[in-house]
Amino acid sequence: MRAVPVHRVVITDDNFVSDHSATPVSIHLVDSRPSTLRCVAFGGYPPPNLELFVGRRDVTANFQFSSNVSLSGRRGLRQITYRSERWTYSFLPDARDDQARLKCIATVVGLKLYVETVLLSIDCKSLHLSTRNRA
Repeated sequence: MRAVPVHRVVITDDNFVSDHSATPVSIHLVDSRPSTLRCVAFGGYPPPNLELFVGRRDVTANFQFSSNVSLSGRRGLRQITYRSERWTYSFLPDARDDQARLKCIATVVGLKLYVETVLLSIDCKSLHLSTRNRA
């Protein structure tokens, strides 16, 4: 079977799903608060390699990888669909990464890369300072 390109990549968190566009949208996270992030590639054969970068920093090793296949249609006319994913439930955003680009790159050997990008908007933790009235 010949190589097949990825036809869609999305980046998600608990509240957001990216949609490939020229202008990256933002994912809002809180500094040092564990967050769920996913990069999902649809299509591609053999299953694509997925790499993730925050700015120029490779964070791929912080994400688990899985790939699955599904069949649809009638016997003899079935369509095979591949879904590959990198995910983590414990991404720790850093305030220094505010406005950095989170990039997911899907690669099928010998074919053009598919890249999805979002901006990271990192909010600082609010500090609740209590003061006591001393009499």
